[in-house]
Amino acid sequence: MKRSVCLLFALAVSLSLFACSRSDDCAFEAAIFTFDESTATLFTIQGKTILLNTGGPEEAKKILQYLREQEINRIDMLIISSFTKDCMGGAEKLIKNMEIGMVYEPAYSLGNEYVKEYYFALSTKDIMPIVVAEDMALPVGQGRLDLLVSGKEIDREMVNQTIVVRAGFPGQTLLYWPAVDAASVIADGHCDLSCDFAFVSGCDDVLAFEKLLALAKPRMVFISPWQTEKANREAEQAGRDAGCTVYFIKQNFLSILYKDGQIKIGQ
Repeated sequence: MKRSVCLLFALAVSLSLFACSRSDDCAFEAAIFTFDESTATLFTIQGKTILLNTGGPEEAKKILQYLREQEINRIDMLIISSFTKDCMGGAEKLIKNMEIGMVYEPAYSLGNEYVKEYYFALSTKDIMPIVVAEDMALPVGQGRLDLLVSGKEIDREMVNQTIVVRAGFPGQTLLYWPAVDAASVIADGHCDLSCDFAFVSGCDDVLAFEKLLALAKPRMVFISPWQTEKANREAEQAGRDAGCTVYFIKQNFLSILYKDGQIKIGQ
């Protein structure tokens, strides 16, 4: 059975050669879906399939089609990084049409029209989402997922929240950086962002990107194109200055396979 790993909206990955006692422990696949205003990432590692964000309703249809083609009928973990249409507008459709294990969601939300549909779909499957109110570590196989909380605060009240995902496994560490408003994770300085591979979505703040590179020290960054060519050039230069490769995802789909110390990138 062909299984595929997707870093949706989004996930982060870096290029390097690692030694591992078993190649299966190091191997992972990733499929990155990029849309006009959103990104979704599904990745599978050590037998677990993890989906980060869903895109909007139309994007979710494309993800479902891909999952069926790959004969993937279960998502072990669905992680919603933010309660926005771009991140979770298609969650209802995926929940209705897939077997879902655990669902993780932010603690604070501005809310949108898709939230009610999302909760109704969860109720029909008797799924109780886990609210990520503070940093959380989840064991996965021989590694773990760190869900790192980043929030927006107005008048001393939290009104929106973004979850940054750091996945550490034998042989590599992945970082999913969903948006520039997750920069408070950097500012807080309370978590370890070091990684080998990084995926950055929705970030067009060069200064925040430079700080991320300085702290995470990835060898390779996969990034959705920014709003202007000038910003793209600045991001590439920031990567060179930091000693890492910046790979812009210019198509709607990107597959990544890492195995036996080698990485392959395809469309």
